[in-house]
Formats: sequence, structure tokens, C-alpha cells
Amino acid sequence: MDAREDAILLAALKEAVAAGDERRLYRSGKLSGLFPSKAGVSGAAAARALRDGLLEVVRVENRGKVSIDWVRITPAGVEYLYRSESPIVVLRELRQALAATQSSLPRFLEDLHQEWQRTLNEFRARLDETQRKLHVLAARVEETVRRIDTNRGGVADALLASTPWASEAVDYLERRKESGGADGCPLPELFTALRRRFPELNLIDFHSGLRRLHDHRAIVLRPFDGPTDKIPEPEYALLDGAELMYFAAR
Repeated sequence: MDAREDAILLAALKEAVAAGDERRLYRSGKLSGLFPSKAGVSGAAAARALRDGLLEVVRVENRGKVSIDWVRITPAGVEYLYRSESPIVVLRELRQALAATQSSLPRFLEDLHQEWQRTLNEFRARLDETQRKLHVLAARVEETVRRIDTNRGGVADALLASTPWASEAVDYLERRKESGGADGCPLPELFTALRRRFPELNLIDFHSGLRRLHDHRAIVLRPFDGPTDKIPEPEYALLDGAELMYFAAR
């Protein structure tokens, strides 16, 4: 039923309950009636009132070929009008809706709390797993650094008295290797690097120190691979038997 039909029906029921007596079902000329006409929306509203028992026909007045229905409102009509118009009905329905909402609210909050707790637990589990992996990685890094420092420090401690620049030479070869340098540092390059920290270092002490480092297996001396007359800066080469050592490596 559309809004216009509902409005016509409610207006008719109001008029019927206010009259307190029988009324014509339809208006006829200047004669009043509950519904304006038998046609259209008005006729549909009247038909529904009779069909649903909101109005009842109490008598039929015959005027020639015209029959006039006289009706009055029924208890069902009064109840329908009351439900549709009374503010108390609306308030009661609102009260019921509020009660239903209030009863479901604790359960909703409990479900929300449980969902939040599950999410929090999952986040904590992931965080703990990430921290565990980081701890393992940090331990591996620390062990690697400690091992490297131990190796370097051991060389420096063993040769420091006779060769003060031993640890610097080893460190330079390590840094060069870790930076992607070729395996084997030319002795002129190593000498130049050491002179930055030890400007008093001369070539004789440099050669003597290289021999000690080689003997203690702190470094490895390698010969020049090629004709001896092609050696760049041959004065830096170190004679070892019949070979000219020209490279130092770790």
C-alpha cells in the first residue's frame, strides 16, 4: 500500500471513530462519506478497510438503482488506528529496539575484545619471531667480528715488539681484500700505505718486517709472475732465494 492510500485510510478511520456511529462509506454529492470516491486510490483504500475488517457494513440503503453502504469502525480498525497514530506505540517499539540493542551490546563488546586480543597475540608472536631471528643474526655477526678481530689482534700482539706496523699491514691487506681488491697487494702500494701511519719506516725495515710476517704466517709473499726486467719499481721487491717476492696477501 502506497503512502497516499495509507493516508486516505487513516483519515477515514479517524472520521469513523470520531463519529461514534454509522457513516456512509462513500461521499455522494453534498452528502458526506468516509472515502471521497469508489475510483482510484480512494476506492482501493475503502476496499482494503472492508477486506481487513477495519470497517464493517451495518446496513445498505437502496435508492432506485443505487445502493449506499453505511459502515462503522470495528475494534480491529480502532487497533489499527491506534498502532498507526499513537505516540506511545512508537515509544514502545523504540523501547523494544533499545532493549534488544542493549542486550546484544555486551556480546558485541566481548566479540570485539576477543578479536582484538587475537590480533594482539598474533602481532606479539610475529614480533617475538622477528626479535629471535635478529638475535641469531646479531650473534653470528658478533662472532664473525670477534673472530676477525681475534685473528688480527693475535698477529699484532705476536709481532708488535719487533714490527710496530705489523697490525696496520695486516689490517690494510684485509681491508683491501674485503673491498674487492685483487688477491695480492703490490709491495710498493703496501709500503706507501704504511708510510701514512709510520713516516719513519724505511725500505730495509719494511723488508725485514715482511719476512717476519711471512715466517709467522700472518701474510703470504708471492713472486712477480713475469720477466724481472718488467717489474715496476723493482727496489721494493724482496729477494727470497732465486725469486723476487713482489706481492703480499692474507
